[in-house]
Amino acid sequence: MKKAILIALCLSAAAIWRTDGFSPDLTQIPLMQCPDPMSDWEHIPTTFHYLGRGRQAFAFESGGIVLKLFNKKDLNRPWKAYLPDWSRSVQKERVRWREKVRIFPESYRLAFEKMGADTGLLLVHVGQSQRRFPVVQIIDKASRSFFIDLNEVPFVLQKQGTELFSHAIKDEARLDQYVTQFLDFHVRRTGQCIADYDRDYKRNYLLQDETLLYIDPARFFYEPNLKNEQRLRFEWWKATHRLRKWIGKNAPDRLLSFDRKVEECILRVRRESQSGE
Repeated sequence: MKKAILIALCLSAAAIWRTDGFSPDLTQIPLMQCPDPMSDWEHIPTTFHYLGRGRQAFAFESGGIVLKLFNKKDLNRPWKAYLPDWSRSVQKERVRWREKVRIFPESYRLAFEKMGADTGLLLVHVGQSQRRFPVVQIIDKASRSFFIDLNEVPFVLQKQGTELFSHAIKDEARLDQYVTQFLDFHVRRTGQCIADYDRDYKRNYLLQDETLLYIDPARFFYEPNLKNEQRLRFEWWKATHRLRKWIGKNAPDRLLSFDRKVEECILRVRRESQSGE
C-alpha cells in the first residue's frame, strides 16, 4: 500500500514537472464587466509554443509575440488565508492575496493605457470587448496541443524580450546605459502615480533591441499618495534597493553615482508633480 502511494506521488510529481503544471482549465477565469482598453493590434498568431511560467500567468510565444494566459490558481484563496491570525506569515499571506485580487482587474489595463511602450503590451483582454479574437493552438511544455478560444478567457499580448536586464548589467561597459533606462522607467511610472508591489529586478526586466521592457506589471496599481514625498521615497526604495545591493557588491565604484542618480530622479518626479498641480 505504501509503495503504491509512493509510486502515485512520484508519477504525479513527474507529470507536474513535465507540463510545468499547465492545464487549459487553469485559464478559465471569468471575464470582468469592464470594457477592454482600446488597441489597434490585429496581428494575433494562430499557434503559440510554451515559453515559461510566472506567478500569475503561463506564457507562450510565436514570432516575437508573447501570449499570457492567467493562472486561476494564483487568484484562488490560499490555504493559509483560512487560518486564524496566529502568526505574522499567515497575516502577510492574507494581505497579499487580498491585494492581488484587488489589483488584478486594474494592473494590466493601467500598464497598457499609461505605460504601453515601457511594458511592451500590445493588447489586453480582461473584460468585455467589441472585437472577435481567434481560437489559437497552444503547444505546452510536454508538447501537448490545445485550442483556446481567446474570446472566453482573459489574456494579454506582449512583445518578447531577448535578454535579461540582470544579465546585461554584468557587462561593465553597458552598466550605466541600462541603469539609466531602469531609473527613467521608474520616473515615468511614479510620475503617473503608479505604484508596484513587485520588487524583483532579475526576472521582470528584459531587453529588446537594447531597449528595456518591464514585462510583469501584474502588480501595478494607481496610488494618488505617491505625490506625498515620504510615500514617493518609499516607493523608490522598494524599486531600487535590490539593484543597489547588487551594485554595491559587484561594482562598488558605481554606488555613489547610483545613489546620486536616484536622488535626482526623485526630485524630478517631485518637480513635475508640483508643476502639474
